[in-house]
Amino acid sequence: MTFTKTSIDRKSTKAEREAALIQVYRQVLERQPYEFERRLLVKLEKDFLKGKLGVRHFIRELAASSVYLDNFYFNTSTPKFIEFCFKHFLGRAPVDHQEMQSYAIIFAQSGTNGVISAILGSDEYAKAFGCFTIPHPRQMNVYHSPQNFIESGILNHEHTCQRGTKVPTMFWRELGLNCDGGTCVHPEVDGKYRMKEELLEALDANLIDDKMIEMVQALKREEEELARKKQELANRQSEIAKRRALSQGMTKR
Repeated sequence: MTFTKTSIDRKSTKAEREAALIQVYRQVLERQPYEFERRLLVKLEKDFLKGKLGVRHFIRELAASSVYLDNFYFNTSTPKFIEFCFKHFLGRAPVDHQEMQSYAIIFAQSGTNGVISAILGSDEYAKAFGCFTIPHPRQMNVYHSPQNFIESGILNHEHTCQRGTKVPTMFWRELGLNCDGGTCVHPEVDGKYRMKEELLEALDANLIDDKMIEMVQALKREEEELARKKQELANRQSEIAKRRALSQGMTKR
């Protein structure tokens, strides 16, 4: 797969913007939109081609659309969605568990839009791509460690969901899994223990070692904690809405 650095600005021609649009879709959707998806994106495309939207603004709107979320959020786990965002918008994999966790907290507080806005509004994005350059896989001198370089290379060169939709690269590498073909398999069990969509549910102590069990259980706890925080946030928002409605009712009296 070949990656090309592409930039446009307000002076770019329509032909240059059309070429840039193809590159944006290749980076963010990992393909060109299907015909029914283009109908959903028609206004966004027109504004971009007319120069009303810059690259970053266009990507922000595309990422918030049902076209992006249907492909990379609704059928994935939260950690995998975050990894997709890093791949598509920063051109690399998350550095470590701490970085993954920091964005998981943002997700719990602000949902998908919060994660997307945090990445596109980050200093790293501004320095790497600014407002006019289409995100692309980065040069190796920006990676934080050899492991991050390897994981970013794997992530940037795989096809959409080639290695599943649930387990981020850092997890399946640490667990020693082979996830080619979308189904994660531990090589020591000769394919008998498959960790596809059931990664967080199916644990067999006879087939995986203590370290693997601990790591998978930690991932499960993270998912449960995120779900709990999300529910707490929803409850608080509901309570605030009720108090506001009650206050407005008393004011009218």
